[in-house]
Amino acid sequence: MPTSGFYKLPELDLSDIAIEDVINYVTNHGWKPSKNHSSHLLIFDGPVDNYGEPIRLVLPTNHNYTDAELRMTEAIDLLANVEERDHQEILESLKEIQKQYVSN
Repeated sequence: MPTSGFYKLPELDLSDIAIEDVINYVTNHGWKPSKNHSSHLLIFDGPVDNYGEPIRLVLPTNHNYTDAELRMTEAIDLLANVEERDHQEILESLKEIQKQYVSN
């Protein structure tokens, strides 16, 4: 099971989820790309936290990076927490977004 610091992340089947699916999902839900100096990461600013700062979601730019699965899991976990939804619901929403973009 992946861990991020002391927090244990859920085990998720990400085999059908692409980075582009998460990008499409978050941009459709009001997250904005953030200025970023890394060519290896994509950063999006979402709703504000309790301190008035935007919540940041970090994605890899490529599935081939060694930490890509960890970053994708962290992103889905963050979305589940922000939206107060189950991880599986987020995955299903990502698959629905995927279908919309494939059919267009």
